[in-house]
Amino acid sequence: MTRLQRAGYRAEVVRPREIDAELRAELEEIARVWRGAEPARGFVMALDALFRLDDDDAVFVDGRDPEGAPMGFLHFAVVQASAALSLSSMPRLRTTPNGFNEWLICETVDWAREHGLQRLSLNFAPFAALLAPEAKLSRTQSIERRALLALKGRFQLDNLLLFNRKFFPDWQRRFVVYERRMDLPRIGIAALAAEAYLPFSGRDRE
Repeated sequence: MTRLQRAGYRAEVVRPREIDAELRAELEEIARVWRGAEPARGFVMALDALFRLDDDDAVFVDGRDPEGAPMGFLHFAVVQASAALSLSSMPRLRTTPNGFNEWLICETVDWAREHGLQRLSLNFAPFAALLAPEAKLSRTQSIERRALLALKGRFQLDNLLLFNRKFFPDWQRRFVVYERRMDLPRIGIAALAAEAYLPFSGRDRE
């Protein structure tokens, strides 16, 4: 954080109504370049579109270089009922310095405190209990952990966990609810398809 601040980077929190056509085009271009040739992912946390929500329900936190050009941003949904921010996306240019997203999150925390918000929800980190480095696992769980780590090249499982742990969060568990064990393969396929990890078309996923 201090390195970026000394270098002249600054963060700006804006509501959708405050974003003019030029800034909107810049933010959309950053999101496009960040995604590259990959399909859109983030079904469990991301919104359908950056500008889907109105002023009371979203904020953008954009990070600017010393010349004032946007280099990346965080997009949050505002959850009024629980006075919280929920992270939707965090695209950035590949040229941003290390620690850029961490710096933006800390800037967001400061802003949230000043505006009466009580919680900030980050990435969903699946299988965190199995992937935590200090976890005490049974033999079966150790096998499951190794199997999950073998998927690292395809899924960002432990990467998300390690990123979130930097902020010493309060962990909120998530559960899969099902009627029969035989349903689990179908649930898994549906989840992977929704996240665009399977080669289905958008129409197939619908």
